[in-house]
Amino acid sequence: MDFTESLTSMGKKAHLHSLDLSKLCLNHIKHHLTSYHPTYPSIYMIIALKNARFKAAILDANQGLIAVPQTPKQLLRKMVQQFETMSQWEMRQIALYKGIKEYIPYVYGGLSFSPLKTTADGRQNWIATPKIEGMQDHTNLHQIKVWFEGEPSVPVIIPTTQNFLFERKKKAHILQRVHESVLEQRAMAFSTAFQDPYQRYKYSSFREDPLALDKFLTRARMQLAFSYAEFDYTE
Repeated sequence: MDFTESLTSMGKKAHLHSLDLSKLCLNHIKHHLTSYHPTYPSIYMIIALKNARFKAAILDANQGLIAVPQTPKQLLRKMVQQFETMSQWEMRQIALYKGIKEYIPYVYGGLSFSPLKTTADGRQNWIATPKIEGMQDHTNLHQIKVWFEGEPSVPVIIPTTQNFLFERKKKAHILQRVHESVLEQRAMAFSTAFQDPYQRYKYSSFREDPLALDKFLTRARMQLAFSYAEFDYTE
């Protein structure tokens, strides 16, 4: 879908042949939804808006650009709550286990949304890094052009650098790999696949250790419980 078709006449004048997030505001967006039920696999970006009623804009492969009442964080929490088998606290702890301490992405159900830098007025946008098809430096050194899969003609201008976005993509991939690796190893242990020597050999080379992760999470839970009880935690 051509994103510019979702813009008002004022929005088209402001954005021309690309969608510039630094200029985007509510009166540039043609469609304002009073209720919104996301289809997460088709979302490219969740953009924070400076508006009391419509708090986010969704850049969607099927719906184009739409304004919605939820905040970006509310939408991300709802993604996890659709079928919640892992808490957001656990998601954060897995990131810490892999040494990711800032710009922690939401990785769940094969989907991932990574945070961009917070703006001066406290807003933060989120991007589905696996859907990025191409990047190019903008004439403004503090911005880049991003193309998403399925939308080759209209770039989105984002106030960041290629290096920063490459790092977000890398971190999201690391966490997705942890999920898949732990899942596959546990599935093997709970099935007849364990009887196959080749399967055991294949999974023995995985860098993620499910028991080490369990130990890390157990320690984190104990530290949390001790802090609630106002006791010092010692090993």
